[in-house]
Amino acid sequence: MEYYKIMYDYENDKHAGLIRIEENSLLFDRYAVNEDCKVGVNEIFCDVEQENDGNFDYIANNLAWLIVSERIKNIFESCNLGNYEFIVVKKLDNHEIVGYLMHCMNLVDALDENKSVCTKKKYTIDGTEYEHLSVIKYAVEAIKVGKLDIFKLRKSKIPYFISSSLTEKLKMNEAKGFDFLKIRTT
Repeated sequence: MEYYKIMYDYENDKHAGLIRIEENSLLFDRYAVNEDCKVGVNEIFCDVEQENDGNFDYIANNLAWLIVSERIKNIFESCNLGNYEFIVVKKLDNHEIVGYLMHCMNLVDALDENKSVCTKKKYTIDGTEYEHLSVIKYAVEAIKVGKLDIFKLRKSKIPYFISSSLTEKLKMNEAKGFDFLKIRTT
């Protein structure tokens, strides 16, 4: 199986919308969407800074979350998503649905650090030592991903990765706003 990193397509986002989610209005920590447990809400609210005149399916937002149209939500739900939740994103002023925050809770320990291009930096805060892993080029061990069509990596929780079959479904359905970077599979 081949895998791809999902990215927002900045090069072709003419007429794309932009929403702003006020971080201080959230009932959860914004980084909770990088973890493997539910965030505890069914909806969040946003202000629309720029209307989505181009009907983009990947909805740009100030928190760099994966927010998708209902059409793409339905495509995702036709795949093996494992442990996930979609959280409704509504306009603050009229409660109209703007999209759906995809919260993937599949954190797999599949990063192949030997085949990836990455660096580790150690640092200390208040006497506690930490190590930060920065990945430039990803390589994953396919056997550890299993049959999941979407996942995140336990050691690098922010990017979403999807299978070639989900990538093809998105391309076939002309999903707007998505870009895909093929990653190495071992």
